[in-house]
Parts: sequence; C-alpha cells; structure tokens
Amino acid sequence: NLPEEPTKENADSLEIILRLPISGKRIPRRFLKSDLLSLVYDFVDHLQNEETCTFDTPGYTSKY
Repeated sequence: NLPEEPTKENADSLEIILRLPISGKRIPRRFLKSDLLSLVYDFVDHLQNEETCTFDTPGYTSKY
C-alpha cells in the first residue's frame, strides 16, 4: 500500500519520472526526500499490478 503522494508545494518532496521501456511513456510520481528507494520499487510494482505498464519484452527479463 503506497502512502499518499506528497504535493508539489512540499519542500521535502521531489519528483521522479519513470520512462517505460517499450512505449516511452513517462510516469511522474512525487516522493519524500526521506523515503526509502524500496518505495520507488513498490510504486513500480503498483503500476504493474494495475497493468499500467509491463516490463516484459521478448528476449528481455527485467529484475530488480
């Protein structure tokens, strides 16, 4: 379960933009500067569970 996304006005936040490997689509998401990197991985898992994106391409396996 992801925490609520911080607002742009929150000085303790930053924006990370993920670019999908197949479509090139860019997905922005704000995180707190104090958040652990594992939360970014959780966000990617969340995207995959929603089927917003997939990282499965023929001949390529993405593991983190």
